[in-house]
Amino acid sequence: MLDENLTKEDVENYLAALGYTASFDEDGMLSGATYGGSASLVADLKSLRQEKDVFEKDDSQKKKLNDELDKYYDYNQQLEKAEAALNKITAAKERAYGEKYLEFVDKEIEGINAQIDAQDKLSDAIATTMDTERAALGEKYGFTFNDDGSFANYDDIVTSKVNAYNNAYDTYAAARTALD
Repeated sequence: MLDENLTKEDVENYLAALGYTASFDEDGMLSGATYGGSASLVADLKSLRQEKDVFEKDDSQKKKLNDELDKYYDYNQQLEKAEAALNKITAAKERAYGEKYLEFVDKEIEGINAQIDAQDKLSDAIATTMDTERAALGEKYGFTFNDDGSFANYDDIVTSKVNAYNNAYDTYAAARTALD
């Protein structure tokens, strides 16, 4: 008999997804499954177990250069240069006095403004990336986001994905158990 949580329809759907047609006896027991009308499911499973693992080249496993590059490298470099220049100005200002001190204060203000500009550019680039990635997450997984950028429905999405996985596993386990 099938697991009480699994219906005959669940097993039929699972086997249909694999390309098999299931047949059941009067008691609801799986009595057979055929693949395209030619071979039985049990024979196919046994032959799969006997076959050696065959390596197939899969280009999707290769690393992409974009995966390794820091997309914010240029912005970070600008920020580091602005910070280094500001540190030199600050050090020189500490040694100066009088009018020279005031000149270095003006230069320090310019350095701070350059640093602010670099941070604004980096912040804009990050915001653009975040918008793109949020849209992709929403489209692919159904996530929605709060105003602060956190997931609004994280628990619901993860729970539904775990439940879907567990249901698929239960269906698979019942089909395997029914075959043994």
